[in-house]
Amino acid sequence: MEMSVVVRVGAAASAAMRRWAIRRSRHDDPTAVLAAARAIMRSRTYCVLVTHDDDGPSARVVQPHKPDDRLCVHIGTSPMTRKAQQLNVTRQASLVYLDEVSRSSATIRCVVEPVSASENRRRFMSGWSAFWPDGPESADFAVFRCVPNRIEIWDLRRGITPPPFGLASAVLERSGAEWVGST
Repeated sequence: MEMSVVVRVGAAASAAMRRWAIRRSRHDDPTAVLAAARAIMRSRTYCVLVTHDDDGPSARVVQPHKPDDRLCVHIGTSPMTRKAQQLNVTRQASLVYLDEVSRSSATIRCVVEPVSASENRRRFMSGWSAFWPDGPESADFAVFRCVPNRIEIWDLRRGITPPPFGLASAVLERSGAEWVGST
C-alpha cells in the first residue's frame, strides 16, 4: 500500500475518533471523573511513584494495594530506601497509572503518612515475602498511606477528554470531603 494512502486512512481514523470522543465527553462530571480514576487505578498491578528531594524528582515502579473507596493507596517498602526517606521528609508523592489498551492515564497527587504496626501487618501482600522473608514483622518493612488531594485524568474509553482534545486532562481537587473540578 502506498504511504500516502496509509497516512490518509490514519488521519481519517484519528479525526473520527476525535469527533466520537468530543461528542461523548464527560470531563466536567466529577462523579464520572472519579469513577474513571478508580477504574484505572484498580485495573493496574503497578504504578509509578514519584517523590522529591533537594536533587529533584525520583520515579520508580511500585506495586501498590488497590485503592480504597476514598482512593487511598498503600505502598510497602523498606524504611531504609531513598523512597521511604523522601516520603518521611516531604510527606508528598504522586502516583502515575497508565493503561495503554484503554488509552487512559491517571496522576494522583497525595499526602503521604506512615501507618501503624498493626496496619503494616494488615497491608502485607503475600507476594512480598520474596523481599521480606520475615513478613510484616520485619524491622525492614514499612507501609505508607497515600491520601489523594488532586487527580488528573484522561480516559478515551470513559469519555474523560476535556478540550483541547488530547492536550489537557480533567482535574479534580479535594476540598474537605468533596472533590471539585479545577483547571
